[in-house]
Amino acid sequence: MFKTIIALLLTTSIIACPYQFESQNLCVDMEWTNGPFDGAPSNFEAVVYDKDSGEKIAPESLKVYVWMMMANGHQHGGPAIEWAYGEDQVIDGTAKFFMGRMKGYWQVRFELNEEIVAVDVELKK
Repeated sequence: MFKTIIALLLTTSIIACPYQFESQNLCVDMEWTNGPFDGAPSNFEAVVYDKDSGEKIAPESLKVYVWMMMANGHQHGGPAIEWAYGEDQVIDGTAKFFMGRMKGYWQVRFELNEEIVAVDVELKK
């Protein structure tokens, strides 16, 4: 379903850009296919594409990771995300989040050439 939605978005005359690498004119779109859950594996699909043409790309230097934003202003990395480019340059990823008694929220971060696109994660119980 996600791949169909992305294909439709990319073929329309106005291309949506949910998250943008501003300096590179690239967009990121991400959808959870399972989760995101607190304390259990969660799966997502994402694509990186040119904002003007809608052409999907698979940058070799892309980094994908989780990041914790703490309520007290601190922040730090978290567990590694398992991800790879799947069919048709779609990123298939698995992440695991854990809140415990921590106050704050998680992000999935996409980093390309030192520019970061951060997607806030709203965990399901």
